[in-house]
Amino acid sequence: MKNFTTDRKSTVSLSKKSTLKYINTKDLAVGKPHLIWKSLRSMVSEVKMGITKARMLTGTFMTQVIKHKYNIEHSDQICKLCTIYSEDLTHIILDCPALFSTRQIYYNRLKIEVINVIGESKWSELFGNKDAILLLILDCTNFSKYFSVDQQNAITKLSSVLCHQLYLMRLKLLEKTAKVPNKQRGSDTCI
Repeated sequence: MKNFTTDRKSTVSLSKKSTLKYINTKDLAVGKPHLIWKSLRSMVSEVKMGITKARMLTGTFMTQVIKHKYNIEHSDQICKLCTIYSEDLTHIILDCPALFSTRQIYYNRLKIEVINVIGESKWSELFGNKDAILLLILDCTNFSKYFSVDQQNAITKLSSVLCHQLYLMRLKLLEKTAKVPNKQRGSDTCI
């Protein structure tokens, strides 16, 4: 049982799970904590950051797309913050206009850290698309050949802060929208 993730068959089956599409399954092993947990201190605030990031990484972070998929609260897929786009993890972390100011602060710190290690041209080469950036943010061990263990720890810590700050801002904004009557939100339609 201890070596189940090192078994080729098990690793292949893990990599096919849609909820684990961002996690580097090659580094998973029973009894070996993920880098998320190694990069954070055992302070309550940092554990909360780790929980947020772990939920995002494992596909258990509740988005409108997931609520809609499982018919939770009879939700649609549209983001309740921007009310324009479908709310999936990519939208929350990289695209939602309502989270722009929070994202700008914490994403820029992460990007600077990575560019300081690999350079701007390598950044453009590796992270020229949203999927690669999301993969870096959620599990930088997917790019371990470009970063030392200490650099991976620093990137993981910064990306954990990014994910958690986006989560907190999202909660704050959702609470505000819940307090605003429907007529003020523009959800009543007149034909």
